[in-house]
Amino acid sequence: MAKTSEKPSANELSTEQRIKLEHQLGIRRILIDRLLIGLLLALFGFIATLAIELFKVTTSDTRYFLEQRLEAAMDVRSEFTNVTNAAFKQTVAACSFPSRSRQSIANLTQPIGQLISELNNSALLFSQDYLNDANLVVNIFSGAAADPSAIRCHNRTFFSEVADYFTHITATEVHGEDRRWNGYKPLKFDKKKIDEIGVDKYFHKNIGAWLAGRNENTN
Repeated sequence: MAKTSEKPSANELSTEQRIKLEHQLGIRRILIDRLLIGLLLALFGFIATLAIELFKVTTSDTRYFLEQRLEAAMDVRSEFTNVTNAAFKQTVAACSFPSRSRQSIANLTQPIGQLISELNNSALLFSQDYLNDANLVVNIFSGAAADPSAIRCHNRTFFSEVADYFTHITATEVHGEDRRWNGYKPLKFDKKKIDEIGVDKYFHKNIGAWLAGRNENTN
């Protein structure tokens, strides 16, 4: 007598359905995980590309800014050379001719004015600290030009040290290296105080401080 096929019970059908469902869910999880990984990789690639582009733009802008600062610094240094050359000529005249006319002093005021104009035109390219220090140097030479009796024979050494200081701060501004300076530094007077005492007195105070420093070094 032939045996009839037995139908699966309700529990067996439930088990089969559960297995199929878990299999489908497993496949779905894999697809979702792959999709998320793909999205994350795409997002990472986008961020990396954006970062590279921003770096290129920033680097390009920074390079352009530094090039402009270097060019401005060279122009400022050129105008300052004219100031020091005129000042040195005044010291030569002071050594040779103790009595000097106002006309000779005017030869110093003109390059000072050109230096001030160059600094003002390039102010946005320089730091405020540099502009403040440069202004002190300008006031020293302006004070020398304001007083006909201020420039004397021995001032050439003083002018030379102040010129070296100006070169130092300009090089530091351009290269960004805080190099140590052991020479003479102009007295740290703010603009208000210099305006109150006048550039001529500021010049004399710096001469006094410079001479006092030299005397200390020789003793």
